[in-house]
Amino acid sequence: MANKIKVPVEVEVEDQGVSTPKDEPGPAESKAEVREPVQGGNQDQGGEGLLEVKARRMEGCGEKMRMEEMIMPMNPVDDLMMPELNNNVPDAKEADYLYDIEPDILTRMKKDNSIYTPNKSGKTYSMKFYCNNVRGLQSKIDTVKNVLGKEMIDIAILTETHNRGLKNIKIEDYVCYFRNRPLRDKGGIAIYIHQKWANSVMKLEEGIDHNEFFVIRIESTTPNIIIVAYYGVIEGQFTNEEVRAMQGDLFEIIRKYNEEGCILVWAGDFNNHVGNLMGLKGNQEEISNGGRALADFINEEELAVLNGRDMSHTHFDRTAGTSRILDFVVTNTPASVEEFCVDNKLEFTPYRLKKGKHAVTKVFTDHVGIKWSMSVEPCSNKTNKVVQWNYSKKDGGFKYADKTDSLSDYIICKMMECDDVDEIAEFIMEKVNEAKLYAYGKITKTRSQLKVINDTLIWKKRTKEIEKEISSVEATKVRCNDRLWEMRSRLSGKFSDKQFVGVKNPENGLMTRTREETLDVTLKYNYDLLRKDKEDERGPSSSRDDQELTEAKEAMVKLAMAQKEFKEDEELDREDFERVIEKIKLNNKNVYRDFMMAGSKFKNAIFHFYSMCYKQEKMPESFYETELLKLYKGKGVRSELKSNRFIHLKGWMAKTYEKMLMTKMEAKMFAATPEFQVGGQKMGSTNEHLLAMIVAMRKLEKVQKTGAIIFMDIKACFDRVRLNDILFETVQAGVVGRPLKNIATYTDNLIIKMVGDDNQERQRRISNSTGQGSGFAPVGTSLVMAKTLEMKIKARALEERATIIKSVGGITLHHNFFVDDLSKNCSEVKELEINANIITEALDELHLQAHPDKSGVLVYGKKREEFKESILRNGPEVQGFKLGFKEKETYLGMIFSNGGADDSITMTLQNRRVRCLTKAAVIKRTLADERMAKFGWLAGARLLHNSVVMSTLTYGAASFTGLSKKHWDEIESIQRHCLLHILGISTKTTYLSLLFIMGILPAKDLVKKLQIGFINNLLHIKQKGQCYDTVLAELANSDEGGILREVKSYCIEYGIDDVTQYYVNPSVIRERIETRVFNRLWIKCIESKKPPLAARREDGRGRHYAELPINSAKLMLCYEVGDLNFRKNRKNEAMKRYGSIECLVPFCGEDDCFEHVRRCQGYTARLDKADPEPMEIIEYLTKLEDERVKRFKRSLINFKTL
Repeated sequence: MANKIKVPVEVEVEDQGVSTPKDEPGPAESKAEVREPVQGGNQDQGGEGLLEVKARRMEGCGEKMRMEEMIMPMNPVDDLMMPELNNNVPDAKEADYLYDIEPDILTRMKKDNSIYTPNKSGKTYSMKFYCNNVRGLQSKIDTVKNVLGKEMIDIAILTETHNRGLKNIKIEDYVCYFRNRPLRDKGGIAIYIHQKWANSVMKLEEGIDHNEFFVIRIESTTPNIIIVAYYGVIEGQFTNEEVRAMQGDLFEIIRKYNEEGCILVWAGDFNNHVGNLMGLKGNQEEISNGGRALADFINEEELAVLNGRDMSHTHFDRTAGTSRILDFVVTNTPASVEEFCVDNKLEFTPYRLKKGKHAVTKVFTDHVGIKWSMSVEPCSNKTNKVVQWNYSKKDGGFKYADKTDSLSDYIICKMMECDDVDEIAEFIMEKVNEAKLYAYGKITKTRSQLKVINDTLIWKKRTKEIEKEISSVEATKVRCNDRLWEMRSRLSGKFSDKQFVGVKNPENGLMTRTREETLDVTLKYNYDLLRKDKEDERGPSSSRDDQELTEAKEAMVKLAMAQKEFKEDEELDREDFERVIEKIKLNNKNVYRDFMMAGSKFKNAIFHFYSMCYKQEKMPESFYETELLKLYKGKGVRSELKSNRFIHLKGWMAKTYEKMLMTKMEAKMFAATPEFQVGGQKMGSTNEHLLAMIVAMRKLEKVQKTGAIIFMDIKACFDRVRLNDILFETVQAGVVGRPLKNIATYTDNLIIKMVGDDNQERQRRISNSTGQGSGFAPVGTSLVMAKTLEMKIKARALEERATIIKSVGGITLHHNFFVDDLSKNCSEVKELEINANIITEALDELHLQAHPDKSGVLVYGKKREEFKESILRNGPEVQGFKLGFKEKETYLGMIFSNGGADDSITMTLQNRRVRCLTKAAVIKRTLADERMAKFGWLAGARLLHNSVVMSTLTYGAASFTGLSKKHWDEIESIQRHCLLHILGISTKTTYLSLLFIMGILPAKDLVKKLQIGFINNLLHIKQKGQCYDTVLAELANSDEGGILREVKSYCIEYGIDDVTQYYVNPSVIRERIETRVFNRLWIKCIESKKPPLAARREDGRGRHYAELPINSAKLMLCYEVGDLNFRKNRKNEAMKRYGSIECLVPFCGEDDCFEHVRRCQGYTARLDKADPEPMEIIEYLTKLEDERVKRFKRSLINFKTL
């Protein structure tokens, strides 16, 4: 039986062979795409070309395929009409005769009713499914949306999404469950579930390493539906044993849920060659080992392969010239299947659009789509309608502001006639909702309301968002870097991960199986973590004295609450309220939208309500309510609750009120916080700790050849610290009366529930909590941690009658606290022991625990082995466990090594190299997206390089003191490699010329600039702190280097007033450095062996072509740095490969270089004008590039060609 198949013009194909997967093609190009036009192809009246692929099936042989292609122009008005694709196979209604021929799996498709139970009530729902291998979701996202909207899909199973890490792409009205590859490129699977079902879905489990599958459960049907999304491994890339092992793991999971009695749907690209097994007549006859194992398992479990209803091929392998069925849909309830259809006519297969010179063409994947529907019985208490505010409604914001202002008088009247804050708060929210209903209205969604749009609109839509962002950037140049990177994140498709995943119950080690069980276990875990009334875990260190101390603190707090507050604290201040509004406006968080969009009169009413709460020292019950949002940390096992962090979310009214309370307290709390605590402090910086530690390490290495650092990690500090301890230190800071009582009331009662839990009864009340997620928690925690440690240090000093904080060579070895991260340089073993005891006492008093595995001692220097032996004889202990030795430790983003200060900087830079190159690769992929083109490729590259790569490389740069030439070279090397990778140009490009033309500071100059700025701020603005004392002591006690002497020399180098003596305006520092550096770069450019062809004085920010698309900008960039891909520019390579550097035009004989080629008679493209304008050069280079690629397959900017 011969098949006649028509397929699209351009097809993306995947290699089913043994070779390793290739890199993912960019959004505009793919090596696997076919673009050669067919001579004499069919044409319809609209001028649209058709591609026919004829498959002839020979008896006893597989399929052979011949492809003829033609570029297909897009109709600018209507969607492109695609040719039909027909395998001459009976459809589902005509295929009954097949069941008599194949009495195995196909028979079960209508006879197996063992699990599916008919709905006796008659209330059934036709659930629509879709499956496709999209081979890169980002480039086809708009047409995927079209398919889901047009077909009204409930569940879409997509394979080869090519997403990485935790990336997933948002589709309106759908929630995405996904599994991306942890190790290899490409791959990735996702299930998009319509919001109608979203609140009844959970992920149960997923494959490990190369085994790409995951399982979800839909609980809103009877019986539940189990969906398994699967992308099978290509068998040639793994051994038979590995394939069978991966299949075995999946088969066990399928068997488990099949036996459970659920409706099973198993779909995806299986990548197994099954031949004619499973009744698939007409499939390619090849049978692989994995295919046979798959067929055996399906028979054993009595499952049904729905492909038997429409045996059209789902995959077309152009490389091998064959087609087959690789995408399968398997179920255990075939009688519930109402429809099954393979997309023979390419009506619901997604594609991407490629813009050519004359038309926009469709580029399809090599897999066609599959859709089917199943009759299911919904549970009325599970399915939900999605109701949303229509915030995008035209003029909604203006109407909302007007309406809230008009309702504000009602709120004022309510406060005059009622003093119940709960009743008033409820009334306010009613009026807010009334205003929102008037201004925005609601959208109720029960089915996908995605608009189906044609290709022209899709293409316009792809640039609409970026054009809007460009306008925003141009209007706010100050925030250009932040906006561009923010837009990069948005266009990359990243959004909050909304997967509801099953968890391991900490009490029994078993995985949860339902949403209800998961919510119960997760809530209890947080309750146990946060509550403070549980049995003390410190064991013997708890005592009667400890209890008396706790009671004494509580008594002190109560006494302070009863005191009269200071006059300025008697009531809330209107100016403070305005400052809070300005801060909220700068942060621009959605949680405050209803408040910030309201009118000024409404805000005034809210201020009066806050004043009422403050004076009454009461607040609404709603202020205590907190929803916990579970976020995966990105490492560890996701199902382990400890691998997730829980963000505490409150409403805008509660959060804004807390900000008002903090205006009464934070200045006093900051002032009372010891100087060795910089976390959560105004003007505090990690640079201070890092610099102080490096200076101390260098001094210890010089004076006694060794030293040690204690690193302490505290378990769940924010969750475990007690409110009474923080309130006690707040009182000690001078906060009494109303501010104290109000913040205590605000934080002492916490009602927690999980985000997305519709059960209003499932909540827990916690007391003595710090109000996790609040502004008070980090400031209070920083204060109490540092004050308690300081008190213990002073107490031990009195006990020992000696100074506990030692000094070496005039440098004091301070403790370093950054909120709950603690480190301490020590010069001797006795000092280690004393400080370990002090830390133990402080943690015990606060009822906190150190982490035994993450805490330890790092001994460094040339005599470290002797120091270690002494420690082993007198090992310091913290809370009953001995501190282990560390070879290296990451603290505040810097790696500290047992090799000493120099080795610490070396290891830090090695780590930064990996991180910077990883980010450079992300930036390169981002810039290649055509949606970024309107920003300008070169402008985007410059901004993202500076704001992302360089900020990563130079983090903590103030501590990079005493750098060797090797360190400076490494810093510059990292920048060079990252920049060249982002730009994708030759590694032989003159680096300094490139920096000058792009207007980028060399990395070493940027580091020096940051150090000058840090010292300028430390000495003349902050003027206090232990880092301040350390750098001054270093200067006074050293005849050699030191950070101040280094900075002094930098000021001389750049012609800046000495910041170690005088304060210099930061803008002056920046201007002087940039002027001096770019002058130096300019001289280097014109003196280099390969000077720029079109040397111009202005730096990169003035280059007109910075805003051009990638190809034009790269051509001009390479032209200006003198590194276009001519043979003369790569003389050694050309001589080795071709034996000459002659012009590519046959028999020309001249050198292949710009000056010759621009006037070569052998080229159509020429530039004869002696002094052309920049735009004339760009136009010429574009034409020359096209000609060299077409005639000689040699590109001016693709350096893989020569």
